Amino acid sequence: MVVECLLSTRVNRFRTIKSPKEKEAMSTVPQPAPEAKCVSFAELFADGRDFKIPDYQRAYAWEEPEVKALLEDIDRLALMREEDDGVSHVMGMITCHRSSDNSKPYRVVDGQQRLTTLALIHAELSRRVNSKSFLYTKNGNVRIIPQAWDENFFYATLRGKIG
Repeated sequence: MVVECLLSTRVNRFRTIKSPKEKEAMSTVPQPAPEAKCVSFAELFADGRDFKIPDYQRAYAWEEPEVKALLEDIDRLALMREEDDGVSHVMGMITCHRSSDNSKPYRVVDGQQRLTTLALIHAELSRRVNSKSFLYTKNGNVRIIPQAWDENFFYATLRGKIG
C-alpha cells in the first residue's frame, strides 16, 4: 500500500506465521511507517501511474459547496504564490493500495472525491486552453478509472459532454 501526500505508497508484506511463539514475537516488532510525501497533482501521474476507484467506494458525491471550497483553496494558493513562488499548499491525502506484484493500477482507498474533482477541473481547464492533459495515456486511455456507478458521469464530464 502506498501513502504519499497526494499519492500514498505503503507496501504490505504478508507471510505465514507458523507458531504461537512467532506470532507473539511479531506483535512486538515495530512496523515501518508508510512512506508519505507531498506531490503536485501532475506528479501523481508520473511514471505512468494509473488509478482505479474500487466499486466498494462510495459514488461521487461532491456538490457545489465542496467543489467551491476546493476552488477557493486553489485561488488562495494562486494569490499567495504571486507574492512568494515557493509557497505550497497541502490539499489533502490520497491513499492508494498497490498489489504486492506491483500490477497497475493503484486502487484509491481514500481521497477519491478530491482526486475525481481535481481530474475534472484539470480536464476542463486543459480543454479551455487547448492543452494536452496528462490524464490520458499516449494511446488515449484515461488514467483514472471510476467506480462502476460513476463511469457515465465521469467520462462524459471529463470529455466536456456534461456541464
